[in-house]
Amino acid sequence: MAKPRVSPTDLLSFLTRVPLLAGLNDTALAALARACHLDQVPKDSVIFSRGDPAEAVHIVRSGIVAEFAGGPNELEIVIKERREGDFFGEMGILLDEPYIVTTVAMQATELVIIPRDEFLRLVRSESSVMLYLLKIFARRLRISGEQLTVYAFLDAPARLAYMILRLERDEGGEGSVTVSQEDLAQRCGLARQTVARILGEWRTANWIITHRGSLQVVDRTSLANVMRESRSTHF
Repeated sequence: MAKPRVSPTDLLSFLTRVPLLAGLNDTALAALARACHLDQVPKDSVIFSRGDPAEAVHIVRSGIVAEFAGGPNELEIVIKERREGDFFGEMGILLDEPYIVTTVAMQATELVIIPRDEFLRLVRSESSVMLYLLKIFARRLRISGEQLTVYAFLDAPARLAYMILRLERDEGGEGSVTVSQEDLAQRCGLARQTVARILGEWRTANWIITHRGSLQVVDRTSLANVMRESRSTHF
């Protein structure tokens, strides 16, 4: 990974916009900026793999990073995408364990790297950082519970509907979802052919419009009904 040059002013300006660091004063932010560095990561490059030593927290300055975890039948499943201002890699450091997921740059990505010791110092000394982390962990726990239910009890169409609606919400709730069929298959633990077949049926029904690498949600109600019908069958 290359380490690009960036002015302290530009880096500090970015850090002020990162939600994790919103409670830090100017002095703390300036000290953090001096302790960080930038990495440029080419598209499709692995940033770290599950089991690697947890050495840093990463903040996305630009680009998109996907976190992969093992799923049903040993498939690799995308569990979360990280975009500008998002952070990842903190769990391994806080647990004093290796990284628990594999992360891949889905497009050319620039990362702010906070070294392990500096991140631990922040957590110990800045209550705002600790409170924000607790809020994030609670939200992730809720989402993990939802996903466990989806993978354990819902059929393939319901799992796909759940993922599309969740991604659409994450991207602002305006109908657009930037995702390929292959990515959807990985996220749902399904074969790509299965995803293509279901999307074709929904496209014919005018529930969605598909494009290369993206889709548009036209009928949220029908997709939600797919999930409800699957739940009623299994519960």
